[in-house]
Amino acid sequence: MTNRESFRPFKPILYFGVCVDNKDPLGAGRIRAVNDITVESAQGKLYGDAVEKVKKKDKKAISQKKYKAWEGGKDPYIHNPFLPLHLNVIPNVGEAIKIMYYDPENNQQNAEYIGPLTSTPDKLSGEEYRSGRQHTSMGDRVMGQPSVMDSSDSVGVFPNADDIAIQGRFNTDIILGMSSKLPQPQIGPQPETRSDDSEIAIKPYPQIILRSSKFKQNLDIPSQPGFNDKMTFFQLSTFPSALSIEEEESTDTKKEDSPLSILIEYDVNIGSTPGAGGVWLGTFGNGIDVNSMSFTVYKMPYKATTEGTGKPYMSANFSRDTEVSGLELIYEFKADGVPLPSKANQIEFINTQLRNFDTSNWTDFLKPAESIVSNGTWTGPQYNFNFNPVDDIGLGQKMQNQPHPLYYRPGPMLRSFLVGQESSTYQFSPTQYEEINANVLTFVNAIGLDGVSTEGSGLAFTEQITKRDVTTVEEKKIKEKEKYDENEQQGFIVGGAEKIYLFSHDSSDINGKILLGDNYGMNQVELIKDVEKKTSPMVRGDKLIELLELMKQYMVSHTHKYPQLAACPTCTDGVTTNTQLEQKLEEAKETMLNKNIRIN
Repeated sequence: MTNRESFRPFKPILYFGVCVDNKDPLGAGRIRAVNDITVESAQGKLYGDAVEKVKKKDKKAISQKKYKAWEGGKDPYIHNPFLPLHLNVIPNVGEAIKIMYYDPENNQQNAEYIGPLTSTPDKLSGEEYRSGRQHTSMGDRVMGQPSVMDSSDSVGVFPNADDIAIQGRFNTDIILGMSSKLPQPQIGPQPETRSDDSEIAIKPYPQIILRSSKFKQNLDIPSQPGFNDKMTFFQLSTFPSALSIEEEESTDTKKEDSPLSILIEYDVNIGSTPGAGGVWLGTFGNGIDVNSMSFTVYKMPYKATTEGTGKPYMSANFSRDTEVSGLELIYEFKADGVPLPSKANQIEFINTQLRNFDTSNWTDFLKPAESIVSNGTWTGPQYNFNFNPVDDIGLGQKMQNQPHPLYYRPGPMLRSFLVGQESSTYQFSPTQYEEINANVLTFVNAIGLDGVSTEGSGLAFTEQITKRDVTTVEEKKIKEKEKYDENEQQGFIVGGAEKIYLFSHDSSDINGKILLGDNYGMNQVELIKDVEKKTSPMVRGDKLIELLELMKQYMVSHTHKYPQLAACPTCTDGVTTNTQLEQKLEEAKETMLNKNIRIN
């Protein structure tokens, strides 16, 4: 067996530590730091406030003239960056780091650091060293946070694993890659669906995106911030194939429909005593009881929906057999027990009433034509009104003098024969039924309004005879289709922000020179108070062309009534006017100028 004691004891060269000072007077990326075994730590872990402990030691060392902070070759806490300076991230005071010693036996020489250690990407602005070690062997007592991968709101907030990224302290980053548009919880290219429904695979493409304020804080779950839809960003993308949009024109027909307002039903009673010479044959020999007829006007209701809201009955979809519930009775006329001279009299009466209602002739509508009765008068007619007062003015007000769109049709008794449904009340022989049915069809087909193509029932969308049907119009639609040219690449430069300023150091002859206070950019006050005043709004080129074309048309087509008089209000083209030009010039202040994109 091998004697374990004969092996050399393990001597680590890497330790965990904490930054206690990062203000390097040389700007060389150095920090002052302590490791786990230098601050009163018998168990190899830091306890208490390391920063304060080092401050006390510094004070004692100065009094003993041993060293001063940042004194080269003497300060025992100085650590150099392990990475090159242009790649190194200087940790904040109190953040966890890793420390490397070239000679573990002498940690006073050649001490280098790498870090800081960060547990979750939302804590890049700074994290206490204990929680920063969460994912190490020394973070077993630190409670973990929910993963950013578990929240769809955080998709795209942090770089994908496929990308190379440089992440800044305060909600900023630069992404060098091609996968920023992929769903973050998934790794590698994913299918993308084009508008023509053909599925293609995402091809790698070069992209650089610089982002500022890329996420919004989530106070409930800090590790899962939401994306900022008003992120300030700058994007450079190059796609392997060039995309263009082609327009295809198509024509669709569309009905200019409206809710049905009025339903009119006319009906007669079918004889109830079968047999030769019975009432069902009547004096006409046609099965229609001359002793009973009705003419009824209803206000259309709204039909119930599963959502509990009302839905109107549309004119174009209504038919003779449409079932309706909840009809509101407006007017009903009944003749019961008073014989009419003939079937023709009944037909004439119904048609006359239809015409009177159709033309808003309320006076004659409420006083049915008496000339169709043999003795010149109605005897005991029955009326049922649902408007007040009961006169032509009251009915006109009820209709708001707009009785359209209206639909007229046979009543329930007549419809039952038209659809071949024999009444359960009456039993007829086949011969009798066929005779009655044939005469009912003849009767119904004689009812109608001028301009309505169907017989016995139909829609009067308007009062005008030539516009009885719902108007059908043609509507042109433009469909966009994507087209890719695989032989051409397509590059984009995109910038997005609430305000965009573009200025040249050499362009200062108009509003004054724009001066930089330092090389760290411009603060918000400088941008609004100084740069805003010294820049001008960008012009929208297409809107400028529209104005110039209108001005050109005005110049070539305007006339003067007499010399030295102002131009005539309307130009010779019959389209361009003084008012039109004045309005266009006034609108140009808003439509032509983009006040949020400014240049000097």
